[in-house]
Amino acid sequence: KMLGHDNYGTFNPDEIMTTCVSDLNQKKVLYSLIESFFETGQFKKVRKIYIMLIKKGYLVNKYFIYFFVSFLPIKCINILRKIIWG
Repeated sequence: KMLGHDNYGTFNPDEIMTTCVSDLNQKKVLYSLIESFFETGQFKKVRKIYIMLIKKGYLVNKYFIYFFVSFLPIKCINILRKIIWG
């Protein structure tokens, strides 16, 4: 019995960045991307998604901390990760 007929190898994570927010209709996906990109140190993508959400009129105060912290030096970010996110 063969399993795993998927196309995970062809998935391009950068492709999600070109997807229009109004087409997604799933803010939770974008919020998850902000958290994921933050955890993996892709701070430019964190800022890009946050700004995209703001331009579309979504109130994302909860994620402002990710946006703000993404501008700090990596040493400060690591300290804040330990304090705030455990």
